[in-house]
Amino acid sequence: MHVKHIVMFTIQDDAPEEKVEAMKQGLLSLPKLVDGFIGFELGVDLKLAPGQNHPAGKNRSIVWTAWFASVPDYERYNESKEHIAVVNDLIKPIIVPGSRAAIQYECH
Repeated sequence: MHVKHIVMFTIQDDAPEEKVEAMKQGLLSLPKLVDGFIGFELGVDLKLAPGQNHPAGKNRSIVWTAWFASVPDYERYNESKEHIAVVNDLIKPIIVPGSRAAIQYECH
């Protein structure tokens, strides 16, 4: 059994591209800095019309998916100073407040 963590958020329209790139690089650095990752993926929305005009709401801008060997591995990542720094210094300043959505679940 593995634990999958998926988080999505929307980047502010006026966020400078260099700050968006720094956020992406910060996320991509985490597997090298925190033990327990099995895999990871960073996705950027393609902004296709169906996702921008969906009756249930517009797509998020970014998705971060990470796989961990166990719940303790996920918890160690979530509480790590490296993860907290990426969230506080690189993500929070450029996302739309309240746009974060996340889930953690067991996958087999």
